Formats: sequence, C-alpha cells, structure tokens
Amino acid sequence: MRPRGIDCQWGTSGPCSGALTFGPPPDQLLDREALDGRPALTRLLGLTRAHVLEAIARGDCTTGELALRLGIPGSTASRQATTLREAGLVQSRRLGQAVIHTITDLGTALLEGRRPGLIA
Repeated sequence: MRPRGIDCQWGTSGPCSGALTFGPPPDQLLDREALDGRPALTRLLGLTRAHVLEAIARGDCTTGELALRLGIPGSTASRQATTLREAGLVQSRRLGQAVIHTITDLGTALLEGRRPGLIA
C-alpha cells in the first residue's frame, strides 16, 4: 500500500511526533454498512466478496485499486476477484502488468436483486 500521509503534530519532543499511516484516506473507503440492507447477498457471497463485487460495480479498477478502495491486502483483492470471475460476476482483462476488473450483467443483476435478462 502507498503511504496515506503523516499525522504530524508539534510537541516538546520535536517538530513531528506522529506516525506514518498507510491505505486510502478514510473518505475513500467504501461504506462498510452499505450491504446491511442486503443480508442475503452477504450470506451468499460472504462479506468481503460482496464488498469486492460492489467496489467493482462502482467502476472498473485494477487489483491494486480494488485493494486500496477496500483497505484490504492486494492478495485478498486478487483472490476475491478471481472467485467472482469464476462465478461469472466480473470479467478481468490484462493491460500490461495490470489486471482490470469489470462487473458483468450477471454481477449487476445480483447486486440489484433481479434475475439477469429481465427489465427491473
């Protein structure tokens, strides 16, 4: 993860007595309670995988961007995206060394609570 910033305060011990923090700024993290209204979705996919699917639905992203959006390790983001791809809920394509993830119609239908191919 990239450094988020340095929490720095002036004190008697010197100019900076803060700590380096990693990850996205708190305002960029997904709302961890956003899926509370869809308990069946989290029971079906699991909490982390449901958040990963929702994060990809918010816009195409690389595995690294996905990890930053959710504040999870890159290995976890990669593993969850692979499982979602194998289930047909996301598509992944390689662009140089990066892998770009995109939600499929089936993934969108699952998030919206409808059957694919039906007009909501």
